[in-house]
Amino acid sequence: MPLSLRPAGDQRPWSGRLRGWMIILGLGLAAALASVAVVVDANKVANRAEPAAYKVTATITVGRSPDGVAVGAGAIWVANHADGTVSRIDPATNKVTATITVGRDPVGVGAGPVGVVASAGAIWVTSVHDTVSRIDPATNKVTATITVGRNPTWVAADAGVIWVANHHGASVSRIDPATNKVTATIKVGPSPDGVAAGAGAIWVASYADGSVSRIDPATNKVTATIKVGPSPDGVAVGAGAIWVIHGGSVSPGSVSRIE
Repeated sequence: MPLSLRPAGDQRPWSGRLRGWMIILGLGLAAALASVAVVVDANKVANRAEPAAYKVTATITVGRSPDGVAVGAGAIWVANHADGTVSRIDPATNKVTATITVGRDPVGVGAGPVGVVASAGAIWVTSVHDTVSRIDPATNKVTATITVGRNPTWVAADAGVIWVANHHGASVSRIDPATNKVTATIKVGPSPDGVAAGAGAIWVASYADGSVSRIDPATNKVTATIKVGPSPDGVAVGAGAIWVIHGGSVSPGSVSRIE
C-alpha cells in the first residue's frame, strides 16, 4: 500500500491494522444500522452485506485508500485517505452521490482524512494536517475546519461532543459543535490511536505504552489508566465491557476486555 496513516517509525503492518479496525467498525455499525453492514478495504471499494444472509450484495467504488467509515444522515460516509476526500453513499441505491474534499492541503502522501463520525447534525472528519472538517450533510459542503492536536487519527462522538485522538500530540481534543471550537485538550498516553465513547466515559487506546485512558467528560480529566498489553490501537464500548484490539507486530492478534 503506497500510503499510510502511520507516523514515521511505526512499523505496524497495514493488514493487521485493517483486520483490527474491521472488528471496531463492525461493533459500531451493527448498532447504528441494523439492516446493512459496510466494510471498506484498501482497494477503493466499499462492500455491502445483508446480515440475514451474510452475502455481499454490492461493491461500490470510492476514493483511493479508504480508511474510516461512518453511518449517519441517511448515508454512508467513507474517508479516502490518499485522495483527501470523503465519499457519500446512498444505501438505497448503493451509489456515491457526492465526493467532498476535506482537510488543509489534503492531497499527498499521508495527508488525507482518517477517521469519520456522524453527530450533532454533521459529519466530522479528521485529517493528519492537524484539522477536523465539519461537513453539512444537507449541502455536502465543509462548513468549518477546526485545528486540533498533532496528527489526529480517530474520532468519536457522545452527548453532542466530538472527541479526537491526536496521535503525535499524545492528547485528545474536545470539540463543541455549537461553536466549532476546541474546549479542552486532555493529555493521555503516547501515540493514542483508538477513541470511543460509552459507559459514562471516553476511552482512548495508546499504542506506544500499552494503555487505555478513561476520561470523565464532566471534568475532562483522566480518571484511570489501564495497562492492557502491547500495541493497543482500537477500542469499542458495548456488551457490558470495553474492548481493545492489539495490532502492530503482535501475532496472533488479540482483544482485551475491560470491565
